Amino acid sequence: MATVYWPPDVNQAHIVGSYSEKPETNVAEFAPEVGPPKRRRRSSVSSDLLSWEMYANAAERVSLRNFYRSDLADGVLIFKRKHPATNDMATFQFAAEPQYKEFAFVRGTPRYRVTISVRLMP
Repeated sequence: MATVYWPPDVNQAHIVGSYSEKPETNVAEFAPEVGPPKRRRRSSVSSDLLSWEMYANAAERVSLRNFYRSDLADGVLIFKRKHPATNDMATFQFAAEPQYKEFAFVRGTPRYRVTISVRLMP
C-alpha cells in the first residue's frame, strides 16, 4: 500500500495556543462485586492523542474533506505529515472527523476554523 501524505495544498500550520496532546487511555478496568477495581494495561504499545485548530480557505476545506473521505477511506487509513509540535515527519490516524466552523468572509470567500483530532501512531 502506498504511503498517503497530507494534501500539499492544505497548510500544516496550527493556530498558536490551540495545540494539545495527551496519552491515549491504555488501561482496561473491571469492577468486581467486592474490593477495588482490577486494572491492567491493554497493550505494551500506547499512542498519544493530539488536537489542534487551523485556518482554511474554501479550497483547502474541499481538499481536506476529499483527503479524509477518499484518500483515507473516511479516516480509517494512516497518513504522514509534520508533527505540529516538533515539525518532524510523523504517522497519524484521524481520531475524529475534521470539524469546520465558518468564521469570516474575505472578498466573498468563506474562511474556516478547522479542528483536527488525530492519533500519533507508534
